[in-house]
Amino acid sequence: MLYRFAILAVVWTTAVPGFAQNVLSTQAVTARVIQAAANYQAAISCNDIPPEAKNIAALVPYRIHEDRMNAMYAVFWSGDIGCNGGSGTTFMNLSIVTVGVADTFIVDPLRSSPAVSIDFPSRGYERIVGNTKDSIIIDAADYGPNDSNCCPSLRFRYTLKLDEKGNWNQVAKKQLPPKR
Repeated sequence: MLYRFAILAVVWTTAVPGFAQNVLSTQAVTARVIQAAANYQAAISCNDIPPEAKNIAALVPYRIHEDRMNAMYAVFWSGDIGCNGGSGTTFMNLSIVTVGVADTFIVDPLRSSPAVSIDFPSRGYERIVGNTKDSIIIDAADYGPNDSNCCPSLRFRYTLKLDEKGNWNQVAKKQLPPKR
């Protein structure tokens, strides 16, 4: 009897940790989100600027292993979808990155550019200010009446809300002071 208990104890202590899954660190999640978005960007566009950590909104963050399949990240990236060329073809685009089986990070193409629309002047994108699971607040520049194509001078804070079709619609717009 004691022998069986000892064997059971050894099996339990060696097998159970194998069932436990480690949660990825914030840095590891960020790196995987960036890599997934960069791969998507390279596949559908001529990219100008690779995605960066500062352009990620954790809509539903990866916190515990059991809920990883609910994790969702919005990543803004710059590129010319379809590689059309020219001065008016590069815009900020959006990829929705989710977590799949075995902690694979993938872009959902049906919820990402170009399949969905984003209602703000994407050529003037500056930064993400905040977000919830279905909204993103962005600072972006827009064109004044005498601005050239390169240089929008008016700054606004846009609140974008996710609709039932997956598009990001503008629900608020507040003017900001000019950059110094």
